[in-house]
Amino acid sequence: MKTCNGCGALKPLDAFYRKANAQDGRASRCKDCENRVKRERRPPRNRPKERLAKARYKERNAEKLKAHYAIRDALRRGKLTKPSECESCGEPGRLHAHHHDYARPLDVRWLCPACHKAAHAEEAKVAA
Repeated sequence: MKTCNGCGALKPLDAFYRKANAQDGRASRCKDCENRVKRERRPPRNRPKERLAKARYKERNAEKLKAHYAIRDALRRGKLTKPSECESCGEPGRLHAHHHDYARPLDVRWLCPACHKAAHAEEAKVAA
């Protein structure tokens, strides 16, 4: 049995999370108090301001989002396959689908994050 530092109740040890560096191997607050504290610290989700910003982004970038969804669906259906290495530098790892033209959603180059960032910087330079 152990007394919770949160609610002051005497509870069995299995009502406390394990904590290796604690003297008795258990947390100082019971699971109920730990969960309540975590809920209170968590920021509220779907705030009206955030929903509005997301809606504006979707409205301004409709063509871009359609291209992203088309890539996702083509990959799922097997119409498109992702290579294992970057088309620019040849590095293996996580790859991004880079669209040169969002009007052609399945015409992409598979680039690592660094090359993808460089490609956008180059396009911004050309556009300016």
